[in-house]
Amino acid sequence: MEITPAAYSAYLQVNFGPAASLVASQYPLAAFNNTPYPAFSALVQIIADADFFCPSYAGLTVAAKKGTPVWTYKWEQAPTCPWYSVIPASVVPDIFGAAHTAEIPFVFANVDDNPPPNGTCNFTAAEKSLSKEFVGFWSSMASNGNPGSSWPAFTTNASLGLNVENGSSAATPSVVDYSICAFWNTVATVVLQNGSTSANATSSGNATATSTPHAATYTGGAISTSNELSLVMSVVGVLGIYLLMA
Repeated sequence: MEITPAAYSAYLQVNFGPAASLVASQYPLAAFNNTPYPAFSALVQIIADADFFCPSYAGLTVAAKKGTPVWTYKWEQAPTCPWYSVIPASVVPDIFGAAHTAEIPFVFANVDDNPPPNGTCNFTAAEKSLSKEFVGFWSSMASNGNPGSSWPAFTTNASLGLNVENGSSAATPSVVDYSICAFWNTVATVVLQNGSTSANATSSGNATATSTPHAATYTGGAISTSNELSLVMSVVGVLGIYLLMA
């Protein structure tokens, strides 16, 4: 999973073109030096924010404006057991961490004998308490159409929801911080404007026109960011990174 700084820079240029420097400034490798693989961690963070976190925020905002009740949560609990058989126990939780799909065993109370079907790893008492809480939320949603009063609904005026801190035994009702999404809106604007300019220049016969940059396209890798910049990623994200390195 070691990725060189040069490969990181190349990834940004290919995927963000004229906005590559903006992304590099927002996600400098120095900010990830406390992780085993800084460039790898930075890539995972970018993929998570651009491809999962902020699109979710956009969906929440549109739904709320239309009057559709919506609820959000930010999951940072890094499971102590693999939740898929293809995940090596040696990379859980320090490398995979609170990855995409990591909350699934909690929601379905698969807290013992992980990973299915014949695992031998059991969740901690705190994890089992967290699982019980989320089983209640989902059960209430199925029967009552809402998760209950302890989970505040998201609104455009207050980005309320649940924050699940790593190591906690219960979720905390509070503001879910989506402020990074303003940055990604700026990135999208820069990329789209440059693409439009390039297309117009090409159609007018300008031989020096630059090619339209690739939009950011990803194969996966969702994470939840904590103050410690915890490493998290999904199985699909791993495959995507390996493809990048090939």
